[in-house]
Amino acid sequence: QSNEDTEWVGEGVADILRENTGDERVVLPLLGSTEKLLALGLISGTAGVKISAALREEVRRWPKEIHILLAAVEVLCGLVVVVDGEEVNALLQSLLILIAGRFPKVRAKTGASLYTTLMLCPHVGADNEAAQAVLANEQWDVPNAELVRTNRDKLYPLLGLKKPNLKPAQPKPTAKTSALRDANAHYSALVRDAGY
Repeated sequence: QSNEDTEWVGEGVADILRENTGDERVVLPLLGSTEKLLALGLISGTAGVKISAALREEVRRWPKEIHILLAAVEVLCGLVVVVDGEEVNALLQSLLILIAGRFPKVRAKTGASLYTTLMLCPHVGADNEAAQAVLANEQWDVPNAELVRTNRDKLYPLLGLKKPNLKPAQPKPTAKTSALRDANAHYSALVRDAGY
């Protein structure tokens, strides 16, 4: 196939993904088809970048849909093979988020798929072999979330990535603080209505 053909196919996938964002009935089968297209070499670099951006946004949209996350893992790993530069880093960041996510099945799939991807792409990462060893030696589907995060954090320097800064969790309002806020809002409205 010519480079133009692979670009056309990839552009079509990216367009369909962007146009149908949030539509599970389109996104899920499209991910399966995209995985097959990647395996056949029918998606190349430039189109892969567009698919990557659209897919990473789609994954953010479906944080609780296991079947979409499982399908997305394979496509994200397949895209690591066809893109380069900063886009590889963005894909790896997304995969490292998924490997420490809430679903053990998604974590296990991500660990296995990322291991395979790193075997296929020895140039990816600062210390590819050490990253493969971490992925192979750790159990990603254990219920201990802290252990999983600790193991995931070992991968950041090995893959040449900077660990993202987490935003501090905002305290959830309690019924008492909500009632106090409502009382203050009513009082503020009363003062404003009184002309003060």
